[in-house]
Amino acid sequence: MFHFSRPKLIVNTKPIFAFERWAHTTLRRRTKRGTTDATSRDHILHREIVELISLKNIDSGRVRVSEDIINQFLNKSNSRNVTLRNVEIVAQTSEAEGLAIVPRLYETETAAIENDGDYRAGETFDVAETTLSKKKNHKLTVLKVPKTVPGDIVDVTLRRHYLNYAEADLNYIVLVKSPKLRHDKLVVCKHFDLCQGCQLQMVTYDEQLAFKQNVINKAYKYFYPELDRESLCDFGHVIDSPMQYGYRTKLTPHAKIPRKIHEDYLPLPLGFENVKIGSPVVDVDFCPIAVPSINEKLPFVRKSFQKNAMAQAKGEIKGQLPSTLLLRDSVRELGSANTECLTNPKHVVTETVGNKVFQFPANDFFQNNRSILPIFLDFLRYKISDIEGLFKHIVDAYCGCGFLSISLSDAVPKGGKVFGIELAAPSVEHAQHNARLNGLSKEDAVFVQGNSDDMFTHSEFLSSKVTGEESILLMNPSRKGSSTVFLKQVLQFKPKMIIYVSCNVFSQARDLKHLEKLLESTDVKYDVESITGFDFYPQTKHVESVAILKLRV
Repeated sequence: MFHFSRPKLIVNTKPIFAFERWAHTTLRRRTKRGTTDATSRDHILHREIVELISLKNIDSGRVRVSEDIINQFLNKSNSRNVTLRNVEIVAQTSEAEGLAIVPRLYETETAAIENDGDYRAGETFDVAETTLSKKKNHKLTVLKVPKTVPGDIVDVTLRRHYLNYAEADLNYIVLVKSPKLRHDKLVVCKHFDLCQGCQLQMVTYDEQLAFKQNVINKAYKYFYPELDRESLCDFGHVIDSPMQYGYRTKLTPHAKIPRKIHEDYLPLPLGFENVKIGSPVVDVDFCPIAVPSINEKLPFVRKSFQKNAMAQAKGEIKGQLPSTLLLRDSVRELGSANTECLTNPKHVVTETVGNKVFQFPANDFFQNNRSILPIFLDFLRYKISDIEGLFKHIVDAYCGCGFLSISLSDAVPKGGKVFGIELAAPSVEHAQHNARLNGLSKEDAVFVQGNSDDMFTHSEFLSSKVTGEESILLMNPSRKGSSTVFLKQVLQFKPKMIIYVSCNVFSQARDLKHLEKLLESTDVKYDVESITGFDFYPQTKHVESVAILKLRV
């Protein structure tokens, strides 16, 4: 079908709610995730807390935190030093953090007086002897505790408080380990207790998959409750990764660099965020989920970083040190299993998936678990093969470097076309390059720069003669999901099948619900055929979700 003409490989060169407002407006954290989107982590946490206290028949007013308490724990430097003993973890969030409900024994009118206004004096309260039902009006606190699972009984230190919950540091003494879930002997990383990178090493892999299936179920219960999940075969089933360790092909350790480096500060911790709020970065010298080439390179990268930091402290070099470093695995040469670790963001990574080759800048997005990609693609090919009637085209929204559509291009019949759109110009250039690299001519595969919201009115798309009744639409948006503008155009385009790949199942569920709402005013109908998870990131909270929708004929 396609003309086969391979250009030369590039080798390491520069790349050609309708629920109560819960977050305190002046004291809540502002993060890059945002707080206005109903599918943001903060909003999902709120819904999980509301669900938990409802199941426990607790009035929401009992868990509301006063502004006075919020202020007492606002700044770490003069925060109250409160330890709670015998805290029972009763639930787990979609971020794989434990939730507990404890009596607010530490809310006393005399606290500030007894400590002369200084809250740093240590206070310890044992919550085991106080049951939640003893006083119906007793104030309660919902605690969020990292690295815990339901059934654990732990000691914690209280940290920042918000309107409906409080954060707490685990004191790393699990008094009673959950007999069903926790298996600390499974932990292989010496940094696990502190590092935010992994959340689930202490549970079996089957339990990790079950946790992620529960996250998918929760997402659709929250945002698309009308979907008949029971009628879908294996709804939310999560396909396991062939490798649970040594799979990650990209690592970005970072450091918190002071404006002026002094020799006394050195060496700077270089690694990942600490689960203990306000604590230094966890200094990581080895990451068990990273591929071997990265762990072999990491000591040299760390040594070079510290050397540069010392030189800057001595005034030998000027300018700010980069706070984030890059280590990315790349195929050394085609046909070989040998790989190397690249550290220059401008260098080009070569990746092979099945019989396809992809190249892209080392700092660009590409799935970081190559072991599961062949299984993932085989799943998509199987779904495509089940289409009733012929199709001719694959339309790839949010195409990146062309990975999905190029990988599936073998299913396109003679005379068909791959058409992709991406906002970032460098990614488009690499998608075009990757098409040629895999034997697709300019007529076979067209990749253009543009916003997906304008995809179906793009001049090159209109001139391509690609029609919906002959097309499969691939959607792989960022974590925030798709837009109303795009979804409306999808319904006008009417592809035979929609394959929606998402790294945020909550925004995916919201988008599919929105699509159903838009369908009500049209004669177009789509059926959700399946919702399937893929474990791209074992040992972590993350799950990739694939929704398959078919046009009803």
